[in-house]
Amino acid sequence: MTRSFGAIRFGETVCRTPDAGVTSGFATIDGVRYAGIANVDRMVPFFMSIASDSDAWLFIGSNGPFVAGRRSPDTALFPYQTVDKILRAPTTSGARTVFLVSRADRTFLWEPWLDGPRVYRITRNLYKRIDGTEVLFEEINHDLGVRVRWSASACDRFGLVREARIDEVAGEPADIRYLDGWHQLIPPGVDQETYARYSYLAAAYMHHELLPGTPLGIYGLNAVITDRPEPSESLRVAAAWSVGHPSPTILLSDRQLEAFRRGADVSAETEIRGEIGAYLVADAVHLEAGGRHLWYTVADTGLDHAAILDLGDLLANPEQAAAALAQAVSANSAGVRRRVAGADGLQHTADEAATANHFSNVLFNIMRGGSFVNGYAVPAEDFASYVREQNRTLFDRHRAWLEALPLDLTLQQLRREAAGRGDPQLVRLVRAYLPLTFGRRHGDPSRPWNRFSIRVRDASGKPAFGYQGNWRDIFQNWEALGESFPDYLGQFIAVFLNASTADGYNPYRISRSGFEWEVQDPTDPWSHIGYWGDHQIVYLLRLLESFERHEPAALAAALGQRVYA
Repeated sequence: MTRSFGAIRFGETVCRTPDAGVTSGFATIDGVRYAGIANVDRMVPFFMSIASDSDAWLFIGSNGPFVAGRRSPDTALFPYQTVDKILRAPTTSGARTVFLVSRADRTFLWEPWLDGPRVYRITRNLYKRIDGTEVLFEEINHDLGVRVRWSASACDRFGLVREARIDEVAGEPADIRYLDGWHQLIPPGVDQETYARYSYLAAAYMHHELLPGTPLGIYGLNAVITDRPEPSESLRVAAAWSVGHPSPTILLSDRQLEAFRRGADVSAETEIRGEIGAYLVADAVHLEAGGRHLWYTVADTGLDHAAILDLGDLLANPEQAAAALAQAVSANSAGVRRRVAGADGLQHTADEAATANHFSNVLFNIMRGGSFVNGYAVPAEDFASYVREQNRTLFDRHRAWLEALPLDLTLQQLRREAAGRGDPQLVRLVRAYLPLTFGRRHGDPSRPWNRFSIRVRDASGKPAFGYQGNWRDIFQNWEALGESFPDYLGQFIAVFLNASTADGYNPYRISRSGFEWEVQDPTDPWSHIGYWGDHQIVYLLRLLESFERHEPAALAAALGQRVYA
């Protein structure tokens, strides 16, 4: 149980913050460089994509709500909806924070980033890390003399990570009760379609519990949501946990949220059934003048029994868990930076905005079109897998050669050896092979056709190679990637030609394993959104021009080779 601070003052008048315009610039906070927007709440809310080095993804609004998950929209931690629905209110989904700030025997309710009449003079600032891996929200309450900052990022080991900190900035001690964490958590098995059409039914299947003796919440389904008369177990769960709270009271729903806002005590929840989940921690802290309190809240999805037990063991030592979190978040930023460096995205000039913009452009380019992990090195095992996937007869014909390929194989060496085997079909596949990774279809909640699926590692933890995307996105991004890896330009051209038709059409989507043609649906006005020859001409032209600059005369020499589909 948490102690009560008595009657809550909600403010008797609406306070007006002196007019302050929106400004932008760069700032260093705790040793990290950010691009920032001051007074961001004076702007119309906008949407951001936060990058990760793994299959963990995060989209977040400038007014606070967000959606995150693993791999695809169907494995989201929060309801995956269109942007307008996510941005409609700060409490849509994601994080929720309530503070009860006591000074001189008076207690004040403060809910950062919440819309509505202003009862305090506040300043809201937004910062995004230069490498794109974190967003930081800051609200300063000038009347209460308190500042809150919270950041969101995603990493491979733990999924979604939120760091929150509250600072006393008035120079006087303060007692603070707080309720903070996630709300609108959904478990695996509630995909985008299920939530959109059957959210009320899905909630009836939900079962959330607190792992005894730990701050670990587990969110699952009693059974797979189906109307078929057959047994169907749901064996994976979402999980949420936190470290940094002195005496936490953990809630698995938002049932007691209003009671906390009124200043009442709340009771721990160990099991909740039949409603969408939450992970809210109630606690209290005394801040000396200039003092700070910091805590972490984490969420992940798709966990099995072993993963839950591993998390429980980790949380037995909160200091070790906090150190592991910091290491995982740092590793995520370093991984993103390595990928961008591999595509010539690092530069340093006197114009910091231009430097940051170039980094961002390259980052989002490789997030769509993919990147080459080891330059022109070819993973022999993956190339063999590619041949088997594309043409089993050809694979069987060259099995011995494929199995004998050296581990230090290069693209140039692969081309020479394939040409020496005298098989045009083999040469054709070599010409179209691309050891790309990290790429995914251009996806975000703003457009319904921008579905995405992120796969950067296989089940054994090795890099997973492949690419996928809408036709336009793929070749736009490969045009830029070809400037960093010009020896792959011939490969890009081969993929383009092999997927084009003689009558001027190209597929709707393209991937390493093949391509998808648009399928018209008379009842769906958005089914006819493919691309035609006007796109073909300009994209192919740009690739051909780059190839000619890199290897003069090679293009003309290839015109007579029968190695394209």
